[in-house]
Amino acid sequence: VNGATVQDTFPTMLSCSWTCTASAGGSCPASGSGHINHTVNLPVNGSATYTANCAISQAATGSINNTASVTTTMADPVPGNNTATDTTALQADAIFVSNFE
Repeated sequence: VNGATVQDTFPTMLSCSWTCTASAGGSCPASGSGHINHTVNLPVNGSATYTANCAISQAATGSINNTASVTTTMADPVPGNNTATDTTALQADAIFVSNFE
């Protein structure tokens, strides 16, 4: 695949930095911050792995929905696997201290 576009628009409650590691002759940007919207090139058996590290706003409530996708102009024999969504419920952390003086 030459010129595939990887996109991940992070929800506004997240502040993210990311890295990309390509293997077997693949190529992608090494790192960045904010949303992902890049072109990757992957030869047969090549891959590109994005890893995002995000800080969550203290004002965030409910859940975080995040969707990443890959698009290309090349023929795709399995187009149904080009998008993935993750939903994570947020929960407040509570600190309980007994015998606090």
